[in-house]
Amino acid sequence: MKMKKMSTVILAGIMTLTMTACGSGNSLSESDSQNHAGSAETEAASKTQEPENTSKDSGYKILLASYDQSIYPGLEQKGVEAACEELGMEVTVQSPATYPDLASQVQIIETAAADGVDAIIVHPVDSEGICDTLQKAADQGIAVFVIDTQTADETGTLGFYGSNNYNLGVEAAQQMAEALDGKGEVAILAGNEAALAHYTRRDGMLDTFKEKYPDISVVDVQYDNVDALKANQMASAFILTYPNLNGMMCTGEVGLSGILSAVDEADKTGAYTIVGFDSGANTNQAIKNGSIIGSVMQSPYQMGYLSAKAAYDYLHDGREPEEYVNDTGLLFVTKDNIDTEEAQNVMYE
Repeated sequence: MKMKKMSTVILAGIMTLTMTACGSGNSLSESDSQNHAGSAETEAASKTQEPENTSKDSGYKILLASYDQSIYPGLEQKGVEAACEELGMEVTVQSPATYPDLASQVQIIETAAADGVDAIIVHPVDSEGICDTLQKAADQGIAVFVIDTQTADETGTLGFYGSNNYNLGVEAAQQMAEALDGKGEVAILAGNEAALAHYTRRDGMLDTFKEKYPDISVVDVQYDNVDALKANQMASAFILTYPNLNGMMCTGEVGLSGILSAVDEADKTGAYTIVGFDSGANTNQAIKNGSIIGSVMQSPYQMGYLSAKAAYDYLHDGREPEEYVNDTGLLFVTKDNIDTEEAQNVMYE
């Protein structure tokens, strides 16, 4: 296998969901993205591709090493399964019981490698901690692809499929800045500090405020470790500590849930400008009722679908992705566009 570079963040902790016979680009840019919702590029990237009817029977065995059993990775799974069904590949889906559990994710991958899987698609829980395990799988001749979160080292992997996390952070910051007319105090809940997706989104936010909006002060950045209780406690501390706070942001849906619950408990509904991340029942309702100005959303289905198609192309034809990083796009969903087809294509509950 030709070695390439790789980068992702993976999840661990072992609770395995196994499914056989399936059914059913994110670069670390150093420049700001001007992708606002409604641009032609964003619309094209965020629309869901449906599988073709090809009736192939390749017999290739694919492992999807996910990170937990929540809704978001479930959509990645649906995309992988759809492509596998289309192309006659057999897919096994396994994930840790809780997030983050690197040891469990490592065990899942090592077991699949020993069992002779042909390709591994992984959503990492730890961008650095998973690298050696993926390299060992590649050394065994297994095709490795990364989705959603890049790993700290690309070596041994063939391609990444996901949103440009830096640009997601840029988009969130720009939306916040515009809503605040370019001035005010903002606090950020930055999720899992060990996850490349989270800290890259954070960097996109911080860089944008620093470089473009000098009158916006980021007064605090905290890491909730994708824990709803911690997110609530940290957001509550923001409210108590910073009496002049104007806005709150997050790098994932759990952070938003913590912010919303803290605001409600403090009887401060409507007092802050809030920008969300990703989709989900709470987020979608908050958009509709105006609790937040909008949410930066990705397309997890596309991440799974396109990575499985790439695995087939490599296994069947020896064809590697033209680019290592394959951006699956973003869309800022608001009350004004939530009912559009493009928004519905990236939303989930």
